[in-house]
Amino acid sequence: MYEDFSKVWHAIGWDNFVPVEEYGFRLLTIQFLCTLREVENGVYFRLFGKEYLLSWKTFAGHLDFNKRWPISLDQACRGFNRHEFWGQISGQVVHGKVAPRCGDIHNPTLQLMHKWLTITLFPRDVVRPVRNDELLILYAVVNKIKISPVQALVKQWLSNFKMTGPIECTSLITRIATRVDALEGNFILFIEGDCTYIDEA
Repeated sequence: MYEDFSKVWHAIGWDNFVPVEEYGFRLLTIQFLCTLREVENGVYFRLFGKEYLLSWKTFAGHLDFNKRWPISLDQACRGFNRHEFWGQISGQVVHGKVAPRCGDIHNPTLQLMHKWLTITLFPRDVVRPVRNDELLILYAVVNKIKISPVQALVKQWLSNFKMTGPIECTSLITRIATRVDALEGNFILFIEGDCTYIDEA
């Protein structure tokens, strides 16, 4: 399974992005999420009182995605047909609206990858439903399309405070803070305790 995952990450250009091993910092993440705004051609946020305005490509680079890959999932996956692709990976014939579930995905690597996406990139309490952005990423995996899904990530993060439950993107925010040198000279207390990992063995 580990070898399959390595091939998957390479196929979509995520060799540098994965694995996500940075320690999380809850207060830094809250400050980031409270100040995060999507602006024309990029994002704005504050860390330790300092303002940052980054282009999409620079932001993608700070998350260790390749700056050359498309940042919009819709743009990268132009041939995507939701019902057709869901039928391809689940064997289900779709009529009208369907609520895709992770357990219906036939390929175990794709199924495990979806769970990884819901833990790492699009965190939430219930991981069974397959949302459209996640389905687009799975489509990119199957079709070996290189992507930097930063616009989808920002959309998710902007909705975080509308959701209930824990804030789960702390490691990615630490990665961003490290890349913009926001941690230099600032005392921070990392989250202690167990981290969520998917055992690939």
